[in-house]
Amino acid sequence: MMAMPEEQNRRLTDHLSTWLMCPTDTAVKNLAKEGIINSNSKNCSPDNKRVSLTGDIMYEASMFYRSVNKASLPSSVAGKDYVLTTIHRAENTDDPQRLKNIVDGINACSSINFIFPIHPRTRKIIEKFDLTFGGHVILTEPVGYFEMLVLEENAYAVLTDSGGVQKEAFFFGKPCITMRDSTEWVELVECGWNTLIGADSLKIASAIMNIKKPDYRPQFYGDGRCAEKIIANII
Repeated sequence: MMAMPEEQNRRLTDHLSTWLMCPTDTAVKNLAKEGIINSNSKNCSPDNKRVSLTGDIMYEASMFYRSVNKASLPSSVAGKDYVLTTIHRAENTDDPQRLKNIVDGINACSSINFIFPIHPRTRKIIEKFDLTFGGHVILTEPVGYFEMLVLEENAYAVLTDSGGVQKEAFFFGKPCITMRDSTEWVELVECGWNTLIGADSLKIASAIMNIKKPDYRPQFYGDGRCAEKIIANII
């Protein structure tokens, strides 16, 4: 996990913070491994930290905006089963062989529709390496938050290397295939909703062609009242 640059920033932030609002039991346990536990002190300080399990603010936001979202599904995938795809991490895009493996794995699944809102940087790199997708892959311009929620909610499954998208897929009950060697959200892997496959073309194709939705979806990320609990902890 420390191989991810953002993980170093997370740990630094943990030790600088006074209040630590945790999205999951796993997060509380990870803090304990860093030597950070709840002080139970009424007077919080950097040396007397408040560690609280509040649930996930991303889950609350996703459920709230789902209820008021007016964005619509693109006509290119309306009425179709599709796999929502995102690729942007440097470990995948900056390595020609890894990126080729990913493209090959997706191209091997020609019977399945994919929609890929592609970042301009990723598009340039794909073109630079002279890689192309088959006609079953719909490349679109990047989408905003509301459009992304619609794509996630209506997808058959999600293929990604994003940290946040892994969780959002779970929020909407979509199985996720993650093109990384590790993930922050280990509980999703352990319960079968997320599958880590790295950047192996055969594993990518096999995972996509054999997507299964688990029967049970645990409530890892709280009850959707995270903000309320955060405020209560602070004041």
